[in-house]
Amino acid sequence: MESKPLSKSDALQPEEFVSKLRAVGSGHVSDAVDLRSSSDGSFLAFTGSVEDTLDEGAHARICIVDVASGQLRVATFGPNDDRSPKISPDGRWIAYLSDRVRRGDAQLWLLDLESGRSIATTEIDGWVENAEWSPDGSQILLTVARKGADTASTQTVRQNAGREAETPSWTPTVDIGISADQWRDAWIYGLASKQAYRVPIADLNIWEANWRGCSALVVIASSRPGEGYWYNAQTYHVALPGGEAEHLYSPTDQVAHPSASPCGTSVAFVEGVASDRGVLIGTLRVAGPEDDVIQAPGLADIDVSSVEWRSDTVLLVTGHRRLNTVVGVLDLASKTFRELWSSEETAGSGRYAAAVGLSVPDDFAMIVEGFLQAPEVGLVSNGSYRTLISFDAGLLELSQYIQSVQTVHWCAEDGLELDGFLVLPHGQPPFPTIMLVHGGPISHWRAHWMGRRGATELALLTRGYALFFPNPRGSSGRGGEFARSVLGDVGGKDAGDLMSGLDAILDAGIADPENLGVMGGSYGGYMASWLVTQSDRFAAAVAVAPLTNWLSALYMSNIPHFVTMALKGSYAEANDLYRSRSPICFAENVRTPVLSICGALDRCTPSAEAVQFHNALLQAGTTSELVTYPEEGHGVRRAPAANDYTAHVLAWFERHFSQRYRPR
Repeated sequence: MESKPLSKSDALQPEEFVSKLRAVGSGHVSDAVDLRSSSDGSFLAFTGSVEDTLDEGAHARICIVDVASGQLRVATFGPNDDRSPKISPDGRWIAYLSDRVRRGDAQLWLLDLESGRSIATTEIDGWVENAEWSPDGSQILLTVARKGADTASTQTVRQNAGREAETPSWTPTVDIGISADQWRDAWIYGLASKQAYRVPIADLNIWEANWRGCSALVVIASSRPGEGYWYNAQTYHVALPGGEAEHLYSPTDQVAHPSASPCGTSVAFVEGVASDRGVLIGTLRVAGPEDDVIQAPGLADIDVSSVEWRSDTVLLVTGHRRLNTVVGVLDLASKTFRELWSSEETAGSGRYAAAVGLSVPDDFAMIVEGFLQAPEVGLVSNGSYRTLISFDAGLLELSQYIQSVQTVHWCAEDGLELDGFLVLPHGQPPFPTIMLVHGGPISHWRAHWMGRRGATELALLTRGYALFFPNPRGSSGRGGEFARSVLGDVGGKDAGDLMSGLDAILDAGIADPENLGVMGGSYGGYMASWLVTQSDRFAAAVAVAPLTNWLSALYMSNIPHFVTMALKGSYAEANDLYRSRSPICFAENVRTPVLSICGALDRCTPSAEAVQFHNALLQAGTTSELVTYPEEGHGVRRAPAANDYTAHVLAWFERHFSQRYRPR
């Protein structure tokens, strides 16, 4: 029997999708991140998502699963969010972060696993962003952002979190550049003393920190605060308790994910070109006992996203190789890498994949998902994968909306081989097709669950749209040279890569040339705005949190260093790219209807970027609509705004695609 796209009467509305996918109101855990394993491998802890109401959205909860039985229990209940569990070396405690006292003000809490009781610790003057146990379990290292510190694009915006309740609503904000309340510090909490102290590290802004034995730290730090200065951060060794910092490594690009071997003699961290703090993957580097930094052997074709020391010379490594998620063991003594598992159909969950080791060597656990597969905790033993616990609510079968998921390969104009995914709805081709451009540009599409946020992608599939997920040059998973190839050429060859990928699925008869759409967020929003200035082939475009004017972004964004990195120079250097690659300068060319969506609190790509492009399109006589969410930042992430966002996107494509593809 011929499969057909669903009619409008058959298709669920966005709120119905979310309600079924996440079993809203049932207490069901529908998603998971931050997986951690106890030292004996007997249980795992993670941050789980529980959605009580559609309007309130998901809350983060600390969850525990027994490895032997797969039994899951929710261990904390807020209010607000409990997240980022870290299990003590003896398995007695879980340290986690919670804003249960004041929304947005995350502090360190301890979960006593014997009694099940949550205990508040000393309140820190600032937001705690991460916690790490010392190797002996006696102390907890905290990275803390002071109340004036900015957030990365990957973090949830802190709206009014720093204002006292009695502050009048008319009180102005005052910006004097760098101030004392913008720094990030390292703090140490003592389990016995129940006190915390700030490590007196002079003149360094601490972005990330981890233990190096029990008497030293390894930190990623810059000489000044401010989100843009992260791009020039370096690696340091810090002695305790005095906080004397010794320079360890100056990267060519950016660095993240510091960790040390159990005895503290060796240090590992990842270097790579990154668009944003919080999404860095790349080359694994290791500093030995003499602090001589080398590139880890055997990983030339893998962009590393996570490492876990299994001994003083063995690391469990997780990363991405093109469309595959890869996990393996790196032996520094023998200089060999042994692959344990890889998959293209499923991928590690979260921004990038991270595996955690279990008690048996080579056994590990990770959170895994796919286009048709809800997130689950999976175990790999002797190379065989099995599901420990799935977060599928069982109320919605995605296969009824998805006919197939295909891998697409094509060649760019210069012969470079590229790849991506194509997700097809039920029915017969050619399909109306929407090309979704990822952000970054240093990021990539891999297999991912389509039920997050407002379930926008899934909602589009039910309307009969095919979805094309391309990875142009500049994407992750293919090494530093491939990622760096977009720098100094934004909107150049990478734009050509996207269009040649679209040509490939048109030539295959899959996409309908009269019904093509483009959509993306952040850099993807830039590309959606840029492509319609260069081509009339799109019937509709949606640009989310876009950058549309490189010059205004340089002076209004909180990451101006990204702008100069992306364009390989400042505006003062007569860099013509500031004009020649800005969509705003070519708005008069646009014939495609454009929907621009932004958050009023976005500091990364400020709402002014969407506003000015919208106004320029209107002046040029082009159909344009601007949707601004007053409580959202970089992207629309929280309910109920996320559901409303999906409704706007659906309505836009349905309005501007041809009549035969509008829902019946």
